[in-house]
Amino acid sequence: MIFCDTIPVFPHMMWGFFLSSICLLLNALQMICFRYTTVS
Repeated sequence: MIFCDTIPVFPHMMWGFFLSSICLLLNALQMICFRYTTVS
């Protein structure tokens, strides 16, 4: 599981927002894949 807390979030910086959004997307994808693998 990827923890977004490890990535420093800087609201005033576009890079920080970009990294945090990518981290959230990866977490969502990981949850979806985990759910599909447990169902099948």
